[in-house]
Amino acid sequence: MKDLIWSGIGAVIAVASAVYMLRLILLKKNGVRTDAEVVTVREVKKGTHIHTMRYCANGQMIDADDSAGYTQPFEIGTVKAVYYDKNKPERFEFEEELKKNIIIMGAMAGLAVIFTIKFLLSGLK
Repeated sequence: MKDLIWSGIGAVIAVASAVYMLRLILLKKNGVRTDAEVVTVREVKKGTHIHTMRYCANGQMIDADDSAGYTQPFEIGTVKAVYYDKNKPERFEFEEELKKNIIIMGAMAGLAVIFTIKFLLSGLK
């Protein structure tokens, strides 16, 4: 029975990582790439920094916070490439993080599928 529970946990992880990976792929494919400037940096907890980025989207200037939580802060004035959602321009991802996270989520989904199959087969014996 516990193997079937582990299999279910693996399935949930596989689905969640696949959904997140698809969201990132869609942002990369349908989003708009632009340059964004770091306008403020704040430490939200010890060793974790959030950056407010400013960029032009749909003809207006947007100030939006990143959601990554970096251990090393970017310097104010640094310019980074970002992809933003056309419909929700305050939602963005850094270009270098986007590529890396798509690969990580793909690997995580694949490993979770293997994990799920292994425990499913063990639980059905």
